[in-house]
Amino acid sequence: MDTREPVHIRLLGPLTVSVGEADRELPKSRKTRALLAMLALEPEAHQRSTLCDWIWPDTADPRGALRWSLTKLREVLGDAGVEALVSTRDSISLDPARVRTDMRELQQLLDSEQPDVEALAEFERRFDRSPLAELDIGASSEFELWLESRRSAMGKLHQQLLGTLIESLMAEGDAPSLDRALEYARTRVTLDPYDNRANADLLRLLFRRRGRNEAREAMERTRRRLVEAGLSEATLLADWRAIAEATEPSLVVASASLVETVVTPELPSRPSVAVLAFEDLGGHESGGVLAEGISTDLATRLAQLRGLFVVARASARRFSLNEHDARTIGARLGVRYLVHGSTQRTADRLRVTANLIEADQGSELWSERFDRPLGDLFEVQDDLANAIVSELGPQIDQAEMDRVRRLPTENLDAWECFHRAMWHSYRFTADDNELAYGFFQRALLQDPHFARAHAGLSFNHFSRAFLSATDDVPGEVARSIEFGERAVSYDSRDAMGHWALGRARFLNREHDAAMGALDRALVVNPNYAQGHYSRGFIGTHSGLMLETIDNLTMAERLSPFDPMLFGVLSARGISLTIQGRAEEGAEWALKATREPNAHFYIYAIAAASLELAGRHAEAETMCRELLTRRPDFTIEKYASSFPFKDDAHHRLMSEAMLRAWSRIR
Repeated sequence: MDTREPVHIRLLGPLTVSVGEADRELPKSRKTRALLAMLALEPEAHQRSTLCDWIWPDTADPRGALRWSLTKLREVLGDAGVEALVSTRDSISLDPARVRTDMRELQQLLDSEQPDVEALAEFERRFDRSPLAELDIGASSEFELWLESRRSAMGKLHQQLLGTLIESLMAEGDAPSLDRALEYARTRVTLDPYDNRANADLLRLLFRRRGRNEAREAMERTRRRLVEAGLSEATLLADWRAIAEATEPSLVVASASLVETVVTPELPSRPSVAVLAFEDLGGHESGGVLAEGISTDLATRLAQLRGLFVVARASARRFSLNEHDARTIGARLGVRYLVHGSTQRTADRLRVTANLIEADQGSELWSERFDRPLGDLFEVQDDLANAIVSELGPQIDQAEMDRVRRLPTENLDAWECFHRAMWHSYRFTADDNELAYGFFQRALLQDPHFARAHAGLSFNHFSRAFLSATDDVPGEVARSIEFGERAVSYDSRDAMGHWALGRARFLNREHDAAMGALDRALVVNPNYAQGHYSRGFIGTHSGLMLETIDNLTMAERLSPFDPMLFGVLSARGISLTIQGRAEEGAEWALKATREPNAHFYIYAIAAASLELAGRHAEAETMCRELLTRRPDFTIEKYASSFPFKDDAHHRLMSEAMLRAWSRIR
């Protein structure tokens, strides 16, 4: 029989430890207390290296500091200390058979079929309104994120406890029980003023115990609070009507009139998204940190994309697809798209799954799994967030283009006109370019300062000049520069404006200015796939092959199904060919011709690369395809659209084209 006294750690209020019936004095060191809380809150083994990095990041001898803290904890745990602390060379944990915590005891009570009301009430009295406040120790960012995730978990546990108390006391039904339930309901709303169920329970109890007028006043206050926060009042008013109908049927008509006035938050004109909390699938002590960090980073990075409306993290984190359907969440937050996912960490690997959902239909538009080897947690987290955002941006743009194609043309707003125009722009035909021009103009009629539409018009005039779809190439280049400059002046933080201006400068043979504009685009948005592609393409024509090949690699990695992927592949082909690696260049150029949207110049580049690689028959085939697509093609048009800074590079490519071309004419 085990006669050793149990160790009990209380976390719901001030951190305390008791052995048997006696409370123990805690160490004065706040970091030692933080270590104790981590061990108590996370029962699995903690790596010593992780504890050192998280709690003592700036200490000269973190392992020595850890050993000192463990000595102090053994003193606190008394005679049971040796058995309670499970310590190995690499890890530390608390033995769950020897150590109990009030959080685990409360969860077991809540999970029971008929929890004791008075026992629940005693736990509720212990809850601190600022949980784990004494653990604000100024440690590492990883520790701070972990602490935030633990506080969030404690807040949810407190809400669950209050909900169970309210439900149990309402079931008892007598006046004293209902009054107690009312006080708990007030507390619950104070903790989360936007929770639907908490507000409904409070209104129901107010109606029963304080009467219609007081309940009505509370409902109006809640309604104003929701509107000020940008949240839908629809659920509140529906709940109010149901409460009124159940309590005083005569109020149903009045309640119905309220419901008719419900205004769901109007969707913003630009694409709108909410990043929901990511779910930690377990497996490691820092899993919650990773889940919290990824969702926070995604919201921050997406908010930096000027083409998106991103709901504040504080509002989005209140919703979960485990508790609400996508349509409800989208309506309450006023967004078209939801981002959610899961994280899982093992000892040496990280896996994050991200999903993009169209809220109104509840349909999944995109899902991807990202695996990374474990390194520095924050570096890996940063890499994962960048990778996810780089794919989400183009996916949302594509979803918008697909959506607006289905809308009646006469009803399009400025943003919808912009996305319809971009869909036509990426088809790279003269007819589509003219249709895109009309939609860009319509967008500017509705919003003359719409930076994206000005950038789009810059791209439109660029395409006319680039594809030789005009007799006035210099005029189109000048207009492309003009609209690019307008886009930047209206919104210098939008990468698309700098991108459009850079491409226009390139056609004007201003290679250095073009590269400068693209550098600014990538400062604004380092994950801008089009920016990396254009910097690689223009850098190749500026003689910076070795420097900009990384941009082409990054562009393909960021957007592997981009509508302009043919340009990325073709630019790589040009770069390799000019470097004297014609065989490799020819293979990349051929890949470019197989991509959707590949325009006639791509075949000209493939012909030159194949000719230089000695694959003359294939070069002739490319020339025939080129002339089928553009019978009026000339070397002069190619030189105008692909101006090399170094004349030797121009001669290499154009003379190879001319040799292949001459054999079929």
